[in-house]
Amino acid sequence: MAVIGKIRSQSGLLIAVIGIAMGLFVLGDLLGTGSGLVNQAETDVAEIRGNMVSYVEFEGKVQKEIGTQTFDDQATEQVRNRVWNMLLQENIMYKEYNELGLSVSPEELYNQIKNSGPNSIMSQYFTDPQTGQIYDQFRDQATGGINSQQVLNYIRQVLDGDNAEAWLPVEQAIKMDRLSAKYYNLIKKGLSPSSFEVSEEVAARGKRVNFNYVAKYYSSIADDELEVTDADLKKYYTKHKDEDKYQQKETTRGIEYIEYAVVPSAEDVNLMLEDFNDLKVEFIEAENDTTFVNDNADTPFNVRYFRKGQLPTSVDSVLYFATNDTVLGPVEDAGFYNLYKKLGSKVSSDSVNARHILIQIANDDSASAKSRVDSIKSVILAQNNFELMAAQFSVDQGSAKNGGSLDWFTEGRMVKPFNDACFNGVAGDMVIVRSQFGYHLIEILEKTKEVEKTLIAIVNRELRPGKDTYDKAYNDASAFSINNNTQELFKTTGASLNIQQAAYIKENDKNLNTIDSPRPIIRWVYSAERGSVSDPFELDNRFIVACLTNIREEGLLPFEEVKEQMRAEVLNEKKAEKAMELVKGATDLNAVASAWEEQIQNVGDLQFSSFSIAGIGPEGNVLGSVFSLEPNEVSAPIQGDRGVFVLQVTKYTDQAGATNEQVLADLERGYQGRVDFEVFNALKEHAKIVDNRAKFY
Repeated sequence: MAVIGKIRSQSGLLIAVIGIAMGLFVLGDLLGTGSGLVNQAETDVAEIRGNMVSYVEFEGKVQKEIGTQTFDDQATEQVRNRVWNMLLQENIMYKEYNELGLSVSPEELYNQIKNSGPNSIMSQYFTDPQTGQIYDQFRDQATGGINSQQVLNYIRQVLDGDNAEAWLPVEQAIKMDRLSAKYYNLIKKGLSPSSFEVSEEVAARGKRVNFNYVAKYYSSIADDELEVTDADLKKYYTKHKDEDKYQQKETTRGIEYIEYAVVPSAEDVNLMLEDFNDLKVEFIEAENDTTFVNDNADTPFNVRYFRKGQLPTSVDSVLYFATNDTVLGPVEDAGFYNLYKKLGSKVSSDSVNARHILIQIANDDSASAKSRVDSIKSVILAQNNFELMAAQFSVDQGSAKNGGSLDWFTEGRMVKPFNDACFNGVAGDMVIVRSQFGYHLIEILEKTKEVEKTLIAIVNRELRPGKDTYDKAYNDASAFSINNNTQELFKTTGASLNIQQAAYIKENDKNLNTIDSPRPIIRWVYSAERGSVSDPFELDNRFIVACLTNIREEGLLPFEEVKEQMRAEVLNEKKAEKAMELVKGATDLNAVASAWEEQIQNVGDLQFSSFSIAGIGPEGNVLGSVFSLEPNEVSAPIQGDRGVFVLQVTKYTDQAGATNEQVLADLERGYQGRVDFEVFNALKEHAKIVDNRAKFY
């Protein structure tokens, strides 16, 4: 079980030691005797509330979490983020919990382990990070959630075994989750609106207005009727530069880059074909085809049955009628070259509908387990009560809840002894087989129509660029980098080489356009100077040369960066001025409509607490003005986001709105819904966190 290896490894001293050794290896150049004085900032992943977190400590925790499993880059990054969040909790939240005297009782812990709720930590630890699905042996087949009884059984095995301490990290995480919930609930329970807020909101929800309006939308005024000068833009910038949209929240950098794709050459194809032609002779003479496939193919154990039509047409039309031991190929298919060997054929179903009862083998006592499953079979044959016996005795709780039913499944989905028993048997058979999970009592309920299938062994290899091809791509990229080592030369020479851009790169970004695993480039971006040209980066089957073209520091964006962004806003201001000038002196809506050559429109039953107006949209200035007008009063022109508006209220009404209790509940939900996010962010800001992870990962 993958999860067993995962949880056992979490407290393993060996894994921690390996993690620390890896950290020391990576930091060897920083800590070596030839490096002089060590720069502390270069060896620390973070500083949290005055506590330094070294790379060695952080990576040790990451490796401890990963254990003996093999993770891809994405799953490893998820582990790093989880460790980071744990460090934030430890360094920020522990103090809060301790000062309030919060704790978790054994009874609470037990209920959480049973996944009452359900518990997010339990789901996390018993979920396969590669698939996002709960491990099969712990999944409740009926609900898709965690099977509490299976988890409790597993925990008992761990606690009774030689590695009981492996459960401690999970238990600690559950406790922290409960402490966090209690802490935030305390804050939520202390948040409640005042009676004045409630009464004001009740009144606001009951207040309605009907009004007429005329709108002159900016889109109705041609852009070329107005001129926007640099002086206009600078004036606008001076007036509005403190607004959030002109503030850089965090440093970003921009690059231009050129890709040198490493694509297999004609020579690479010829070498592959030569190799495969030699391999074909050996494949024909191979005595053990499975071993041959495992030794020579990119995909091991690729020996299985195929229905007619499942293989490429050129292969299917030959092998389906060929004699056994016929080898066909090499055949190119989706970037791979394949050799196909026919081993035999059979007539069988595509799918089987079956049910089973699983009896585990305890303490290596297979005889007792076999005797028990024999007894269960005898009772079922006598009393026809398979569903009842499955519910009472099967350790596969997911299927047991459904009377042992596994529903329909295709060939190859189940472990081999189970699969063979089902697909080689006939409907109505009740057989006993042993697998790595124990003894199965299987009843075959139905099978699809039998069709002829061919057993094929496949030796496949991906067509990859050869060494000479890689060398040429690298030499081309390296020559470009050396000969065009300034921004001006990069742009001039690279103009014919399809320069690409990435404009807003953050230091912690994990993605960069279509580039997989771009962290080496991003780390270079944040260590280089503006105008620098990089050495070639080798990423997948391509080399990338980058030029750092832009650095946007945190804080006020410079005028030149935002002048084009402001142009549309300045143009709208000028359009608003023109529209207002046209209705200067107008005293009623008819005069306004005539001057603007627009129609008078009506809005009915607008609520005071509305965020948008039918026919107009979310115009905040209009919403803020209309309820301040007296009946029949004509407003001054109101400059909005999409145009200029003139309003006239026709009627106010008060309707029975929500009750005090409803409004109180709504306001409390609104306040409390902000707690989890805003409280932790406030504590993090107060803790003064320095996050250097981007320098290492």
